[in-house]
Amino acid sequence: MVRNLRNSAFGELVSLSALFHDVGKVIRRSGVNKKHAQAGHSFIKDVLGEAGELQYILNVILYHHESKINLEDIMQKNVVNIVKIADHLNAQERYYSEDQPRAWKENIPLLSIMSEIQNIKDNNKPSYKFFDRISELVITPSEVNILFPQKELNSVLGEDDKVVSGISKLVLGGYQAIRNRLRKSLHELKTRGLIREDFILIPFEKLFTYIPSDTTIQPKLSIYPDISLFDHSKMTATFARALYNSLFRN
Repeated sequence: MVRNLRNSAFGELVSLSALFHDVGKVIRRSGVNKKHAQAGHSFIKDVLGEAGELQYILNVILYHHESKINLEDIMQKNVVNIVKIADHLNAQERYYSEDQPRAWKENIPLLSIMSEIQNIKDNNKPSYKFFDRISELVITPSEVNILFPQKELNSVLGEDDKVVSGISKLVLGGYQAIRNRLRKSLHELKTRGLIREDFILIPFEKLFTYIPSDTTIQPKLSIYPDISLFDHSKMTATFARALYNSLFRN
């Protein structure tokens, strides 16, 4: 196990742990009745185990939203605190004023970039909001339609601002498929001894590109789930590595 804070391998461990920090959002949204930190911790512990450096990853997942970190190991505390700060910085784009109510809808899909393209094209027409399917990023001739948005806003949210039943079922099924594929991908990487940042990015990009990181949606305030879980995880890992370099390497 890496025990030297100034070792480059420790920096890689910091960014690797940051990549995993929000994996529990997929597990929770697939129907597991736990907070995403607990759901992610249980899932990764079950799939990858808890030996050696996996303890760092598990603790980051479990404690990245906790004000008190119940860890005696100062090295593991350092990693958790670095990722907590990185996550906080990376989430600033979606922070709202204190008097503004939050409206999480875990079964809402990701807002598609195609919405912006359409709005630029038709700038004199009413704004369109399209949503992606919860699906893997698969680019083959038979499945290229996944790259294009599937539903317009009024077919996703009903008059009471609740996600319509049919969409909820599709989203739940999508998350369950992603969860199962994630389990298989991580198991394969573990078997080959490839639980490393560069290899983890491959299934994460494929599985998390069409999943929203934050599921707050308030159309009247122009707040939509427009940041993917892959982008959020990757940027949090980038911030974490930069913080580590600033604090320990330099």
